Amino acid sequence: MTTPLTRFSDAMGGIVARAAPALAAVRLGPDRQRTAFLWQPDLVITAEAGLPTLDACAVLRPDGAVVPGRMTRRDAGSGLAAIRLAAPAATPALSHGMPPQAGALVVLISATAEAAPSARLAMVRTVGAVAGEHAAGPIVLDASMEPDQAGGPVLDASGHLLGVALAGPGLFAMIAPAASVAGLLGAPVPARVNGPRGWLGVSLQPVEGSGRFRWLGAGKGRRVIGMYPGGPGAQAGLMVGDVLLTLDGTPISGSGTLREYLSPERVGQPIDVRLLRDGHVRNVRVTVAPQPDD
Repeated sequence: MTTPLTRFSDAMGGIVARAAPALAAVRLGPDRQRTAFLWQPDLVITAEAGLPTLDACAVLRPDGAVVPGRMTRRDAGSGLAAIRLAAPAATPALSHGMPPQAGALVVLISATAEAAPSARLAMVRTVGAVAGEHAAGPIVLDASMEPDQAGGPVLDASGHLLGVALAGPGLFAMIAPAASVAGLLGAPVPARVNGPRGWLGVSLQPVEGSGRFRWLGAGKGRRVIGMYPGGPGAQAGLMVGDVLLTLDGTPISGSGTLREYLSPERVGQPIDVRLLRDGHVRNVRVTVAPQPDD
């Protein structure tokens, strides 16, 4: 039976899974590593505190390759360091989110020695100054963090990057926002992805269920009432009459939620669609296409 808690759990798991390809591990010794993540395909960002003095290092990329890296920037003031990779990764960098509000939930992700994800949930305690669309000051969380645990990405509830996890005063976890990374690199914060929004190639209608639909804990969904021939939904095997429940664990009962989920950075990405068909729950994998002009 699906409950609000299991849907929340699925959504959190989906966020971590989508972020995992951007994780990296900086090798500091036989049994030591520091979490890092792709800021751009040939540049990883990590925490500066406790990082040994080095010009060159080995970095485990998200694709499993160990490549040489060279320190390009480190700044004790911001607590950040940047390492340039000798060979860029094919994985795209994480997309950036809006500054969070106090009370918002965030996901802190660190990397194991194999660059596999390790995650935990935290709440925003305080937010520093905000300039335009970017936080200009540190964001303090209600979680503790040791310096050697720092350096990983912090994501909002939609899976967008908020900044870098650092150990702050009193070992409270804090986020160095994207603007701090931009200042370290002397470059602007990467623009949010523009271009066509994501498209599933189906026409949907909100629906409230009863019986088995409600027993599953869904209550609401979106029914497929039309199918575009050759579209991503048709190619994946979606059918008219299917009731879509979640996309990668995210409920899509509202049109606003669906539009927010199918943002431009989703284009080309496969997503797991959980649906109800003939009284049975099924999972279908659909690759998001760009929204056609017409």
